[in-house]
Amino acid sequence: MKNRFFIYSLFFCFLGFALVSGLYSQSKGIHALDLFKSVWYANGTESNSSHWKGAYSSSQKIFYHPTEILVKFRNNSGNSVKSYVANSFSAKVEDFQVSNNGLSLVSIREGSSIEEAVQEFSEHPDVEFAQPNYIYTASIIPNDPLFSNQWGFRNIGQTISNSVYVTNNPPGSTGNDMGLAEACENFEKTCNQTTVAVLDSGINYNHQDLNYWSSSECFSEQGVSLGACSYGWDFVENDGNPMDFNGHGTHVAGIIGAKGNNGLGGTGVCWGAPVMAVRVLDGNGIGSTSSVVKGIQFAVRNGAKVLNLSLAGSNYDEALRSAIAEAGSKYDALIVVAAGNENANLKDSNSYPCEFSESNLLCIAALDQAYQLGSFSNYDTSRKSVDLAAPGTNIQNVWAGAESDAFASSEFSDWTYQNVSGTPFGYLSCLVSVEGEPASSYTSLLLPNNCNIPLAGKTAGAYLPSTLSRVYKSVPISSSADKVIAEMVLTVDSLRDYDSLNFFYGINSSAPFLEPNGKMISYISGEMNGKLLPLTLPLNDCVGQSRCTFGFEFSSGPYTGKSGVAVIGISLNTFDKDVLNVYKVLNGTSMAAPHVAGLAALIRSYNPEFNYKDTINALTTGGRAVPDLANKTKYGKAAEAVGSFKYLIPPEEIKIVLP
Repeated sequence: MKNRFFIYSLFFCFLGFALVSGLYSQSKGIHALDLFKSVWYANGTESNSSHWKGAYSSSQKIFYHPTEILVKFRNNSGNSVKSYVANSFSAKVEDFQVSNNGLSLVSIREGSSIEEAVQEFSEHPDVEFAQPNYIYTASIIPNDPLFSNQWGFRNIGQTISNSVYVTNNPPGSTGNDMGLAEACENFEKTCNQTTVAVLDSGINYNHQDLNYWSSSECFSEQGVSLGACSYGWDFVENDGNPMDFNGHGTHVAGIIGAKGNNGLGGTGVCWGAPVMAVRVLDGNGIGSTSSVVKGIQFAVRNGAKVLNLSLAGSNYDEALRSAIAEAGSKYDALIVVAAGNENANLKDSNSYPCEFSESNLLCIAALDQAYQLGSFSNYDTSRKSVDLAAPGTNIQNVWAGAESDAFASSEFSDWTYQNVSGTPFGYLSCLVSVEGEPASSYTSLLLPNNCNIPLAGKTAGAYLPSTLSRVYKSVPISSSADKVIAEMVLTVDSLRDYDSLNFFYGINSSAPFLEPNGKMISYISGEMNGKLLPLTLPLNDCVGQSRCTFGFEFSSGPYTGKSGVAVIGISLNTFDKDVLNVYKVLNGTSMAAPHVAGLAALIRSYNPEFNYKDTINALTTGGRAVPDLANKTKYGKAAEAVGSFKYLIPPEEIKIVLP
């Protein structure tokens, strides 16, 4: 049987946060890729294809792991009871203790849906509740590498060159910032008192501009000694190496605590802060409830008093809510989270953990340079969920490594086409409207070679029976690349189980469709009816090689088919973590949240007697009233250092230092 695949769009620069490197031209179609990166599709679409069943509901948009659930057993249930219950449903306990209160990770029986498994377990007398293992994604907007001024610290009306967010750049007036330059004395001495945990895609702990947490003895999420920890922990690979192969987590860490006054790059809000790397999202920016819950428990057990979660999911998640609540009640930890980037009113939409009501949680929206709500930022006119706002557009800070797109010059004209039988692939410039945006021209790979037919998805018999058509491109890549992924936006309309679009790759210049030159890694069969979706595919065998070849194959059976295939944007992206002087500009609520997390760390370091409630009071009471937030956030304010410091009990001999 062919392998299942995942379709994602992560909130940032690689389709996978859909995440993707930034140097592209619109004619290549990368604009189409970018427009998808705030949308998440996990292992599913709205089609009827059985290959996509289980993780996507078109009506409810539920995103979760397709074969796992989380089960909260009764407190007196031992491992034998848990195994017995799971076995009774032909399931298996994969992790007996995800959290301290009996939460377990269970793989469900083959052929069962998540809904069926949750209902079965929930009705068992030894179970308190069962839920999906939800998927979380990083909350950011895509952009391009750039070094620029950090206007959120000190806004003097500067224009951010090569801006990735052009509205209100430059702003209409100066002074729209957090007042950090005027408020903070010696960051380096103050901020080393508070550990900040970044629960994200990891951190490139070798970067020249970052400080890290370390401990001679650290403890697992269950309190078991792990010996010495140098940087944090990786709950994706389950080891002590939380390296970032994405970039998102490193950028977030830099906003919080990049070294200041050292002549390198920019600075963090609380420079010198020991940042704990807790990797809960993989290289594509994707994580699950179990990894995030474990990450929270690890962070608080090892002394983190401020936790930044620049990630979001669309479903109420009791396991995650419980972990956040315990972090506050038991460990006095403040949790700062991103509001999300869908430009959604959370009065009517959902974004978690933002919408949890725990007293130790702050949810942050994004502001632009004129201190207006970012065009992408979620908000809440009910004023219940989104608390504050902070700078979140054109934010420059550290990046985890060097990225490049090996297909950068490609518009499908320089690919190799092989038509074995039936209808061939071709390419044309097509006028396409993506995500409701005005229609633009994209050079597209098509089968049949007609823009209207596959993109409309309504024509039967558009391609011949018994078609076997192939197209591929081979490109040189850096052998030092630590990650290679293919990302694309496409639509497929085919006869399910008989016709399919197949994906192949190899590591030499030959056509990758037959071994030993290459292998098939995934396929799509079914009807999207013209709906465009993003797809990210890891090309792991290309890592460490000097060449990578990627190809499409369309095959059809003997029956009348559907509308065919359209690919309107593709990139082959490499990532090298050993390039340690990379800085990047991003937009997103993922950038706004760490501004507040860094300020919270500064406040708690400045007055170590403060608990999380005192810190929240200083942030919310001392925030700056912003007219555009008055009816869109709980407090109607932006986080501000000057105002917050008025609510501190100051140490003696305060000395103000302006950078």
